[in-house]
Amino acid sequence: MYSKKFRLPVKEVQKKAKKVFSSPYFLIKTAENKTDHNRFGIIISTSSVQKSVDRHFWKRRIADYLRQTPNFKKDFLFIVSPGIKKSSPEKVKNELDKFFKII
Repeated sequence: MYSKKFRLPVKEVQKKAKKVFSSPYFLIKTAENKTDHNRFGIIISTSSVQKSVDRHFWKRRIADYLRQTPNFKKDFLFIVSPGIKKSSPEKVKNELDKFFKII
């Protein structure tokens, strides 16, 4: 779990998202923020991953990877798609690496 300063108010970003990136595993919305650090939000719905154990597993995996990212001073909202159920953590990490190289 992130400390409060790194958490993203999700409703805020959905309205002001500037760039949207998609992959088979998730949709990423980014926006500039006025703070001096990144803020992250991860949404995993029950329609994409049914078991709460699996939702928490993927949320922890994505959050652990995001802690290691450099500071872009942006807001990131990750919306997970159902394709993540059939993948491995290594594949998801590779997709996140591709995304952060684009930014």
